[in-house]
Amino acid sequence: MSKRKADCTPEEWSAFLAKGRQQRAANLGRYRAYDKKRWQDPKRKRYMRMTRVKQLYGIDETEYRGVLALQQGACAVCGRPLDDGKHTHVDHRHKTQKVRGLLWRACNQSEGHIRGAGLTPEECGKRLAEY
Repeated sequence: MSKRKADCTPEEWSAFLAKGRQQRAANLGRYRAYDKKRWQDPKRKRYMRMTRVKQLYGIDETEYRGVLALQQGACAVCGRPLDDGKHTHVDHRHKTQKVRGLLWRACNQSEGHIRGAGLTPEECGKRLAEY
């Protein structure tokens, strides 16, 4: 039976938490197996990723899929096909959190390094062409 902290005295709440810790310690193997199975479920991973994207950038899965379709499933910087997994990053303006596109992780990082060095992408391309 679950309890609410507001319905208990501090001593009762401490005893309730201690009992839960003891139960988990006694069944640690079962708990770990359950947690591992639960977090490796592709549907759960997808749900957690889309929840995080919604929290950070304010776009839901439909809008995310729309951006991906506009880019024809490819990275907005290099044009390689995106796998739509953990290596796909949401490119956004840091001041406004407005989404600009979806990028490979490496493209997103390199763009950040270029802007961090005070260069525009055009200047960077020009310097690379001279190199």
